Amino acid sequence: MARIYFDSNVFSNLRKNDDDKYKALNIKLNEFKNSLTFVFSHAHIRDKVNDLTGYKYLDFEFMESLVVDNYLSYHLLEQSTSFYLAKPNEVFEDNDSLNSIDYFMNMLVHSYKDTRELIAKGGVYSGNDSEYNLE
Repeated sequence: MARIYFDSNVFSNLRKNDDDKYKALNIKLNEFKNSLTFVFSHAHIRDKVNDLTGYKYLDFEFMESLVVDNYLSYHLLEQSTSFYLAKPNEVFEDNDSLNSIDYFMNMLVHSYKDTRELIAKGGVYSGNDSEYNLE
């Protein structure tokens, strides 16, 4: 069975069903829904974290009508993907894992940037997280 991965904005536009192209796509998706596997990922959830409206829950509900509980997860350290049985709203409500993943990703990005800056300036790391010595 073919797997389909839509970007968050595609799910949102399909839910709204305002544009003729999305209306036509909705008809086709419903027609072939049982022959295709739709998946969502952590990226879909992160896209909705800063949404302070209730629209994210409508988007999750619509996503679930297609993805059911097909959650695609990317493991950064292992550089591999796994499939889990979880619904979009369930993953979103699991704030602890969302926050820890975001924290870890931010830490990696900032650490990488800080290290590159230090090397570019010919500096030496002092061992203190907030202190660099340039020689």
